[in-house]
Amino acid sequence: MTTSRARGTAIVAVLVGLVALTGCTGTGGGGGDDAPPAAATTGGDASDASTAAFPEADTSASFTCGQVSAYVSVIFGASTDRDAGALDDGGYRARVDGAGELLGYLGSDDPKIATALSELTALSRDGETLDPTTESWEAARGAVADACEAAGSPLVLSAPRSAGG
Repeated sequence: MTTSRARGTAIVAVLVGLVALTGCTGTGGGGGDDAPPAAATTGGDASDASTAAFPEADTSASFTCGQVSAYVSVIFGASTDRDAGALDDGGYRARVDGAGELLGYLGSDDPKIATALSELTALSRDGETLDPTTESWEAARGAVADACEAAGSPLVLSAPRSAGG
C-alpha cells in the first residue's frame, strides 16, 4: 500500500507541476487569457487604413492647411531664432530646407489649395535654396493662406520661444 500511495503522490505532484508550468507560460498575463493583444491580431480588409502598411494620404483642406501651418511656423521660427542669435546659419538652413522639403509632400483635394501649394513648393524645387525673406516666398505663402482661409481652414502660425511663444 505504501508503494501505491507513493506513486499516487508522485503523479499528483507531476500533475500539479504541469498545471503550474502551463499557467506560467501563457502570454495573457496570468488570467489564463492567451489571446494576443488586439494590436497584434491580423486580418481585416486590406483597404482599412488602420491595417494598411501605407494608408492613403489625407488631402482634406483642414489636414493640408494644418500641415502648412506647422511647416511655415518652423520656417518663420528659424528666421526668428537666427535673428535672436539662438540659431547659427547652418541650423537655420537645415530647418528651412527641411520644412520646405516636407511642404512638397503635401497635396489637397481643394484645387485652389493644390495650385497655391504647388507654387509655394516650386520655390524650393527649382534648384535654388528656399529663401523665406523674398517677395516670391511671401506671395506664394500668402496665396496658400488665402486658399486655406477660403476653404475654412486658416493658417495658424506658432511663435518660437525667442519671439515670446
